[in-house]
This record gives sequence, C-alpha cells and structure tokens, in this order.
Amino acid sequence: MSQEQDQKSQRLALIDALVKKPEVNEVYFNGKVVQLDGYSFRGCRFDNCRLHVASSNFEMHRCVIDSSTVITYYGEIMKLLRLFNSRYENVYRHLPSFAPTRHDDGTISIVT
Repeated sequence: MSQEQDQKSQRLALIDALVKKPEVNEVYFNGKVVQLDGYSFRGCRFDNCRLHVASSNFEMHRCVIDSSTVITYYGEIMKLLRLFNSRYENVYRHLPSFAPTRHDDGTISIVT
C-alpha cells in the first residue's frame, strides 16, 4: 500500500469513528428517561420508560419496548411523521399533533 493510500485509509477510519453511533448493549431500562438520538441499542429492554426521539439518527437491534413505555417525538422527526400522516383522516381526528396543518383550500403546511 502506498503512503497516499495509507493516509486515505486512516482518514476514512477516523471519519467512520466520528460518525459511528455509540452502542448500548443488553441494558435493561426500567422507569428511565432515554434519549434515542445518536445511539445504537442492541438487545435492550425498555419497561415503563419515556423514550425521546427527535431524529432518525438512532438504531435498535432486537430490543423490547413494553406497552407502558411512552415514546415522545419532537423536533425534525415531527415533519416526517406529519408528512406520512397527511393522507390519513383518522390522524387528523384522533392524533392532531401528528397531522399537518390543513387549510380551508385543501392545502397542508408542515413546519416545526
């Protein structure tokens, strides 16, 4: 390997290390508030927790979220949820905070 290739490889390894999400492995969370953004959860369990998520910058691999755990969505992720839900009338009636603003002329607005 040439010196130039070696330097390029080292730079790529450094970038990968900076971008890689910290891993949380096989942790049992009970009654905790957990921010999901920026982490990779593997084999974790969440019982009676409050999960906060503002972006799609997280991963879950083979985790369990019990039915008493509350998930709070906020920030930029709300734009995606509102866009996805823009076609579902039930969302406007039952979960209005997850729906875009609908105007009298039939248009919608999605802002944070």
